[in-house]
Amino acid sequence: MEGEIFVIPKWQAHNVVNFEQLVKLDSGGGKVLNFASCALINTMPMVGITEITEETKRDLWVRIAIFHAMNGSLFYFEQEDKKTPVFLTQQDIDRHIGLSTEGANYSFVEFIDRWVANRNIEDETSSARCANNFRSMLDICLANKA
Repeated sequence: MEGEIFVIPKWQAHNVVNFEQLVKLDSGGGKVLNFASCALINTMPMVGITEITEETKRDLWVRIAIFHAMNGSLFYFEQEDKKTPVFLTQQDIDRHIGLSTEGANYSFVEFIDRWVANRNIEDETSSARCANNFRSMLDICLANKA
């Protein structure tokens, strides 16, 4: 079961220690990026980190985990009319140390502001609005004298 995904941003892998872990052989025997590499290259600019280093790998993983928690996976394998979501892991990121892609870097606070703080503020069905059955934590605490 293998999915296909297009890579949108420009990328470089000159500093990746084991480039062979980023590719697979296509049907003609040529090397192409594997699914995880494509997914990571497309995700990095969305979360505001465009180079994977020892210093950025943990921050990248946290941002991707938050992004997946808020939005679900953007990547799926399809088999026999069934779509199975797949998620990037810390191990995927660790294999790609040295990879860089185009896009803007931004701070963790800016990431939160872009993807969490302003997410579906007006949408009554968003998880941020429906939590606690549409009641704030303060309302619940006051009602329970907590």
